[in-house]
Amino acid sequence: MLISKYTRVKLKDLTPNKRIDWSEEQLAMKDEIVDNYDPRIKPILISSDDGVCDGNHRYSILLEHYGGEHTIIVKKGRFSKRAYTIFSVVFISILALIGLPFYLIARLFKLLRFRKRV
Repeated sequence: MLISKYTRVKLKDLTPNKRIDWSEEQLAMKDEIVDNYDPRIKPILISSDDGVCDGNHRYSILLEHYGGEHTIIVKKGRFSKRAYTIFSVVFISILALIGLPFYLIARLFKLLRFRKRV
């Protein structure tokens, strides 16, 4: 079962996130990303509907430098961006539901130990 494949796309055909926050470290890496983008090392991951799932900063830097007509190699997933979002929310919710009882039990034991000392 093939989960994703490498493909060539034009930068203008991709849909990035609407809002991207930049750290000082990311701003300092702009030239390095333009000069050294290698899809074999860390490809931009896109969904089946050409939404950028991972690599929005790399995408915006390449778009700014080369323009929309430039073609790059990306890793294209089998699912839509909405499916990835739903999966992420469900997965994180399950982890939270599993982890919450352990957290509460640990807090309870910590409180009981504190009461014994007093």
